[in-house]
Amino acid sequence: MTTKENVTFESVSNTRPELAEFIEGAANVANILSPIVPVLSIITTLIKDIFAIHEKAQFNKKIIESIINRIIAVEVAINLLKSRTKCDEKFQDLKYQKSFLKFQDSLEKIKVFAEEVAQLRVVETFLCAKSIEKKFNELMEEYEACMKDLSFTMIIVFDEQRRIDNDILNNALAKMVKVLRNVQ
Repeated sequence: MTTKENVTFESVSNTRPELAEFIEGAANVANILSPIVPVLSIITTLIKDIFAIHEKAQFNKKIIESIINRIIAVEVAINLLKSRTKCDEKFQDLKYQKSFLKFQDSLEKIKVFAEEVAQLRVVETFLCAKSIEKKFNELMEEYEACMKDLSFTMIIVFDEQRRIDNDILNNALAKMVKVLRNVQ
């Protein structure tokens, strides 16, 4: 007869091998994902924050919408990673972990940019149009590089999205010029 003190992992594994394998597998997944999980949570929060900025934006909503169009696909990929139950060797790779940190940093910059653009009125946007366009393009290039490092490139067709974003940006800026000319 076995008492509580005598019950060990080995005795549990001998009586229920499937349970022991499951526990060992879960422990391995937790160990592998442990450095990534907090970063994934921060990334998820940043994505939600950018969506909230878009919803609350009174100005330049189209510019922020271009950012949202790229982030939507990433949100799906991040949720898939968070729910992954099988071990994946790339999570153990320090380079891959650093790529997630760079991705987090990129999203933080995008969030700040979206906040700033959402507060710019028509005149301010017009005066800063070239600067906005330059910053937008820099952020999207950095974002795309992170996506490639993380192997998320299969989700987004960058060239097509870049064309769409440029059209949206140019149309939004052209409308502002029209509004300013009508005001004068």
